[in-house]
Amino acid sequence: MRTGGISEWASRAGRGLFRLADIALPPLCLDCGRGVCTHAALCGECWAGIDFIERPWCAVTGIPFPYEAGPDAVSAAAAAFP
Repeated sequence: MRTGGISEWASRAGRGLFRLADIALPPLCLDCGRGVCTHAALCGECWAGIDFIERPWCAVTGIPFPYEAGPDAVSAAAAAFP
């Protein structure tokens, strides 16, 4: 008796459907539309162009401050609605 036959078949069918979807709707960069390896990704050029938030920022919400306010500084919005 063979075990896992249906689940193995369903797994293979699912992988096949994902391959067909990649052919019909290939993975593209979310920003510029160039081809990438996986869905919901950025190409190398767009990734390199991202400006990440740097310190200082609110310790609660992560909102960046325009000035240095200390390591545990909290924004007015976070202080008003704790």
